[in-house]
Amino acid sequence: MKIKKISLRITLYFTALLIMLALVISILNIRLYSDELSDEIDNVVIQKLNLITGKLNENINDIKIIHSSMLNDKSINAAFQKVLEETNDANILELSTLIDTHPSTSSDRKSIIALGLNGEIYNPIRSFPAFKNLTENNNDFQIMMNSKQYFRLTKPNTFPLEISNPEPYQKANITLYAQYYNYKSLKQIGYLAINFKKNILFDNITPLATETFATTYIVDENNELVFQIGEIPFEDLPSNTSKNKIIKVHDKKYSVLDECLTGYNRWHIISLFDRSLITIKTSKLNQYIYLTLFIALIIMMFISWFISQNITNPIRDMIRSMGEFEKGHWPMPLETKNEDEIKHLILGYNSMLTSFIKLTNDMIINHEESKMIEIDLIKTQIGLLEAQINPHFIHNTLNSMNYLALRSNNQELSSIIESFNKLLRMSMAINVSFVTVMQEIDNIKDYSRIQKVRFENAFNIEYFVDPNASIGKMPKLIIQPLVENSIIHGILPKDTIGNIIITVNKINSDLIIIISDDGIGIEKDILDTIIKINKKGPVTKHIGVQNVYDRLKLYYGEEIGFSIKSTIDKGTTITLKIPYED
Repeated sequence: MKIKKISLRITLYFTALLIMLALVISILNIRLYSDELSDEIDNVVIQKLNLITGKLNENINDIKIIHSSMLNDKSINAAFQKVLEETNDANILELSTLIDTHPSTSSDRKSIIALGLNGEIYNPIRSFPAFKNLTENNNDFQIMMNSKQYFRLTKPNTFPLEISNPEPYQKANITLYAQYYNYKSLKQIGYLAINFKKNILFDNITPLATETFATTYIVDENNELVFQIGEIPFEDLPSNTSKNKIIKVHDKKYSVLDECLTGYNRWHIISLFDRSLITIKTSKLNQYIYLTLFIALIIMMFISWFISQNITNPIRDMIRSMGEFEKGHWPMPLETKNEDEIKHLILGYNSMLTSFIKLTNDMIINHEESKMIEIDLIKTQIGLLEAQINPHFIHNTLNSMNYLALRSNNQELSSIIESFNKLLRMSMAINVSFVTVMQEIDNIKDYSRIQKVRFENAFNIEYFVDPNASIGKMPKLIIQPLVENSIIHGILPKDTIGNIIITVNKINSDLIIIISDDGIGIEKDILDTIIKINKKGPVTKHIGVQNVYDRLKLYYGEEIGFSIKSTIDKGTTITLKIPYED
């Protein structure tokens, strides 16, 4: 089916072209931003694993410090040497008492037990079966002795209780075996078995691991599980699980991160990160892009229609004029604002029409002198002049001015026009009541750019926006009237350059906005007249402040906070509190 109207064809052609271009750009943006978002999340995950690893290293080092303090204690060292030279109950009791009363011993460390070079237990209650299990039936201790390791950590155990087939929660303790030396001769004289609650190592890393990873495992050098944070069983992991690899467990994909502990290199941390979290964040990003694309397409269609109307309207006017001429009426000369080929076509048509009219009048002037043909030479299309100037016309006028400024290489004027155009779009957008914090901040930047030119850079504005608050919604044009007050009433009356600081934070479920300046301040009696606290709330003679308060009150009711503090010659601070919405 052929489309007969030129304006419709032009609109469709432009729209189709712009849609194709927008689709290509959107696809490229989605791919680019998705990759960047994935890389950013991966970096955050790695940083979180490093934080967990660092915490666990610190916890292990704290246990090592106990061993070091025992080594450097001369009394314990001498008692240990004494037991080695003459092993009897009295010497063992003296050594045990010194160890038990040492400052490093606490309730979190169940016990610290001295051991001989061959695993003998230097403790008065050494005959208890559980104590024998510290050395005789303990594989970790035997490995340490045989391989002459300086220290070794065991997996969680039930010491000093003897429980057959214990549940994981019953294994509440861990033992650190460490060599003990004579501090003078540096000769080994035995071992220390430091028994402590496992929560010393793992409690402060559990929240960090839970908030980021699906499951975290602490594994020894034999790839045996020491401790687990999360619900995915260690046995369900594939046997070839390795660092920086994506695996599939229970039909879900996980990134595997593996980090060795520097504080104890026989243990390493394996963490599983749920890849679906990246997909969720990417999906939200895609939704925003598609929404932006849809809005852009609607705008493109309107722009295409406007361009087509500018091209075809003069042609339609000429067709109507020709129709009048065919009916025997003398049409008025056509007018055009175009500066292209259409203008020459209209001027040629007007010239032809004028010549024909003159020729016809010359032929009938002698026959109908009494009949004067009254021609309304001033009848023009004044629709645009009779109609109220609309925002669309203003924006196009400003765009034309911007084009002229750019063509004249006047970058400063172009920047001012562009900022003013943005301010008008914000203020005239009647269907938009709420904007994001960053959109409001961008609006302030456009406003300040204009005012800096007007007042010759008499002020500076700094912005401190909490990233968590940047996407929060707030009523539009809330901050700008307050910034204007700071400039006009606070900074301009002083002789030096002033500073304005805008701070936006998200605190709990509230959005806190602070506008402060170092202007001349407000005298107390004047401040009292600006804001009066009564049952109805603030009453102010300053229209800008009153407007801001009334609008916030209308939107949020009693949930808002509004305060003004000022000190003469130091400045004024206005604080707003509204509910946070995203």
